[in-house]
Amino acid sequence: MKKTLIVLVILTLFLWSCTSGNGSSVSTNYFQGSKGVEISFLPSSPPNEVYEESPYVPVGLLVSNEGSYSLNESSKGTLSYEYDNFFLKDISMEGWEDVILEGKSYKYPDGEWLDQMLPAFEVKKVPGTIQQPSTKITATICYPYKTKLSDEICIDTTPLTQDVRQKVCSLENKVYVDQGGPIAITKLEIEMQSFGGQMMRPFIRVYMENKGSGTVLSPVDDFSKACINNDRNNQNKVRIKASISGQELECNPADVSLSRGATNCYLNEGGFGAHLNYYANFLIELEYVYQSSISKNIEIIRGELPNLQPVEGCDDNWEVKVGNECVNRCEACSSGNFECGVSFSNEDWNCVSRTAIGETYESIGGFNVSANRLSKCIQDEGYCSPEKVCCTSVCLDVNSCVDYSDKATCNDDPCGLNSSCVWSTRSGGYCHH
Repeated sequence: MKKTLIVLVILTLFLWSCTSGNGSSVSTNYFQGSKGVEISFLPSSPPNEVYEESPYVPVGLLVSNEGSYSLNESSKGTLSYEYDNFFLKDISMEGWEDVILEGKSYKYPDGEWLDQMLPAFEVKKVPGTIQQPSTKITATICYPYKTKLSDEICIDTTPLTQDVRQKVCSLENKVYVDQGGPIAITKLEIEMQSFGGQMMRPFIRVYMENKGSGTVLSPVDDFSKACINNDRNNQNKVRIKASISGQELECNPADVSLSRGATNCYLNEGGFGAHLNYYANFLIELEYVYQSSISKNIEIIRGELPNLQPVEGCDDNWEVKVGNECVNRCEACSSGNFECGVSFSNEDWNCVSRTAIGETYESIGGFNVSANRLSKCIQDEGYCSPEKVCCTSVCLDVNSCVDYSDKATCNDDPCGLNSSCVWSTRSGGYCHH
């Protein structure tokens, strides 16, 4: 008997040691924050200044799903853009792009993101004597989204019988901040109402608000067509669904105007009998279509393009004629020739093989990350031949540009460390060394 007791004590201590200390798991709440799908312009894409008649002006976006709901084939977002065709000409006829991105999860703790290049532009010749002309490019993201909240509320029918036994719970209102989306449920006002004689039902007033920076469009029945022919005249509404312990509630109104910001949810049929006092699971789901836009002003420099002949005369579309020689656009821009429409930094830019810098890296937080996201390389078409990419000389050494092992350390202070931590931040800015 003593031997058995000793064995049980040792086994208990062993199991305890395996589930405590450094081996304990950490739970992460992905249903927090007030952001959904965010967009920002990539550095110099579009540039701040362009020359008139420049044939290629790139426009690139950082698109990141920083909320808790995922966009997929059945609920995709769309990117669109607007520009003034008095100054600019769209090289491509496409006016939108699909967006499919995972929300925050164990796989993507900060949400999935991508670099999306929109169709490039040509700058037209500015007519007349307009001084210091400028124009604006606007990019818009439209996407279907959901906000979900799960919490316990008290079901208390003891007032029916004046039950004096000790209660498990008491009715109380709930206050919240956000749930991982731009529309947040902020408050629940809960009461139990008499219903059908000896029955009671929960009556819950749900408050919500737009905590994001964009606009709410009208609710839709088909998320796959959320941004197509959406009724812009019926904006600023969300659709609510709610249930208690699996029993669906009726919410009136079900399509809630955010200018009102509240609706009432209750059991339409049935109720709870006497002598009940317990916690029940309450689930709310908000469905909505969200839209946000960003804009950038571009100054147009008038006058002759310096030291550069038209593209005609060179066999390949990624080359321009400088003097009597055809040069790739990467080197031409680096030399101060702005026919590409963008002024590069004073560093030495060259076309190098894509394999020399590596096309993707899988060791960074589980993402497949393009090399141009992490180094000073531009992988847009039109600067180099297809098998090459335009990079600065400081980034030809992969190890000094993109290969770091401690991502957390770089995240803490990406700009204060060496060049191995130079990478694109969430805001779309770059840390330069």
